[in-house]
Amino acid sequence: MENPFEKKDHITLIIALAAGALVAGAVAFLALTEEGQDAMDSVKHKFKDVAKDLFAGLISEKTGVHKKTVKTVEDHIVK
Repeated sequence: MENPFEKKDHITLIIALAAGALVAGAVAFLALTEEGQDAMDSVKHKFKDVAKDLFAGLISEKTGVHKKTVKTVEDHIVK
């Protein structure tokens, strides 16, 4: 039978709750404030540029078409 007076270690639960609160606060800031929306738009733009550059390099490497040409076509396809 389990001893009901034995102390249990709840540090994992406390850390999980603190991390959840931190993540929820960050998501709320990004979603509900104008500064957060600006930050998300900036990150989205940078991510899109990096992804386009990466894929242009891969396509250029596989097809032999110059990377600048591939990026020009990507710009017309992906907006």
